[in-house]
Amino acid sequence: MAKAKPLSKVDPYFRSLQPKLKACAEKLRITIYEISPHANEQLLWGRPCYSVNSEVCYISAAKDHVKIEFARGEELEDPNDILHIAGSELKHIKIKDPGNVDAAVKSLIVNAFKLDAEG
Repeated sequence: MAKAKPLSKVDPYFRSLQPKLKACAEKLRITIYEISPHANEQLLWGRPCYSVNSEVCYISAAKDHVKIEFARGEELEDPNDILHIAGSELKHIKIKDPGNVDAAVKSLIVNAFKLDAEG
């Protein structure tokens, strides 16, 4: 009999979200793993963090939206002008509906992981 996959330490974070926010956060999580299947997932500063060589992005729920924050957001090209400032280097995108995880968001996630691979 095959062993069940152990629960991630991040799973309780997702389970604790309200349904609409949970759907947005899970869509981001799935998208991240489609783009970078070997990304490490851990809970940092109370939110899911995804990394390979270093921290790439975070998922963070707020009252009415979920943010995907990019650790090297200042370095990301943003041709669709969807990134918002979230600190000295962090930039984020607010997601209010799972359908908002579109090609522009996916492109930024791809580029964030490329930056990480480049060092």
